Amino acid sequence: MMKSLNYLILSLGLLVSVFAGSIPVFAQTNNTSTIDSFHANGLIATMIGLQASNQSLVLGGDWALAVIDGNATGLYFDFTMTDTAGVTRHYMSFSDFRSNNTSVQLNPNGVTTISGTVDLRESFNPVLEDINITMDILNGNIIRISTTDERVRIAEHFQEQPIYGTIDSLRDDINNVQLVEGPRP
Repeated sequence: MMKSLNYLILSLGLLVSVFAGSIPVFAQTNNTSTIDSFHANGLIATMIGLQASNQSLVLGGDWALAVIDGNATGLYFDFTMTDTAGVTRHYMSFSDFRSNNTSVQLNPNGVTTISGTVDLRESFNPVLEDINITMDILNGNIIRISTTDERVRIAEHFQEQPIYGTIDSLRDDINNVQLVEGPRP
């Protein structure tokens, strides 16, 4: 438990250090209408601790999401996974997203949850299909992707730890900015 907490702290520290100065926050509006069509994108930045060793894996890449009339119609993640010694490196992606949600609504002051299945690819080759995932949008600033899929390959890659990322852009269906986008350093 303590080891997991240490890796969470390391991951959050990595997020802050990589993206300092460009942390987006939701725009202050009095608009109380429901937002069920939006698109968002950002960067993946996560450190995953390997339970069998003192090594960690660093994940970096990008992601994008499209929600139209409450249906998550597009979601992808492309990232590079490298050990902290810089010895191993490979490319991973989650593709072909199929949503379990029929009524996604953006909650700017809390958690928006989207669940479904994806296919895992490594170096552009299929590894596993129909992996159950959950993506949480946390206060319009952070995403968290997790899986409860118990197939061995997932446990090897992600050690049952979530993948975190930042939100760089979040816009509604008529392209209104839903967060104040900060400059990149």
